[in-house]
Amino acid sequence: MEACCSWRGCCMEQGNSDIMYIMYERVLDERQIASDIIDAIRSTTDAPLSSCIEAARSCMAVMAPFVQGESFVRIQEAVNSYTVQVDNCYDYRLLSEMKERLTALFKEKYELSFSTEQDDDVLVKYLGMFASCVKKTDPRVSMHLISMDDYQWMDHLINVYQIVSIV
Repeated sequence: MEACCSWRGCCMEQGNSDIMYIMYERVLDERQIASDIIDAIRSTTDAPLSSCIEAARSCMAVMAPFVQGESFVRIQEAVNSYTVQVDNCYDYRLLSEMKERLTALFKEKYELSFSTEQDDDVLVKYLGMFASCVKKTDPRVSMHLISMDDYQWMDHLINVYQIVSIV
């Protein structure tokens, strides 16, 4: 997760003294907090992204009568208007990791000429996890991950599908 706030500093000189005081103030990034909340729910529950967004909105609504302050209102508004950051969300990081793992497995299979005798348990496991995540996330995340010019990766998927359909 990324930092949900940053630090803004200022220096003050007091009197004729050489002592300088440095004061730091946290700067709220409500959009990052909203994203962190939704990513935390998604990673913990493995529920579809749309359900995680609704869960975050419900939690904020439950807390609203009891939590006062401008910061909370800003965070609540950010959660209510949340849109997925396709290149910076839990699902993108998870799918990227799985894509790298699958790419290595595809290369291994390619070197073995897609032998059906090879143990494919790991490949099937990662393909299942990848498919499950793609179904549960915003479609823009997977489209961003697998671009239209990524023919080789798509070719690997098609080859594996053809092998599975033969067996």
